[in-house]
Amino acid sequence: MSFQYSNVQYTEMVRTLAQCGDNVALACRTFNQRYGTRIDRRTMLAATQRLRDHGTFRPNTAIDMGANVRTRASLQTEILDYFDENPQYSRSSPTI
Repeated sequence: MSFQYSNVQYTEMVRTLAQCGDNVALACRTFNQRYGTRIDRRTMLAATQRLRDHGTFRPNTAIDMGANVRTRASLQTEILDYFDENPQYSRSSPTI
């Protein structure tokens, strides 16, 4: 059974790790003392790494893995078509 932490808890994990000079064992003990929640070192490291790699604590979703590429391309086409048809709303000058 996996436990889902809140973004606030993940934030506190990363902050605690930074305050402990990236010493994971010390950070886990400190987190437990402060918040009464036992954190596995792998959880703390994974949260920190996800934040560094992706700018978020949540694991990648289908959107991040390219499942909606066709939808995004379709939306991009719609946006470009809109500005082609309505150049007065574009902030850039038309190129010819």
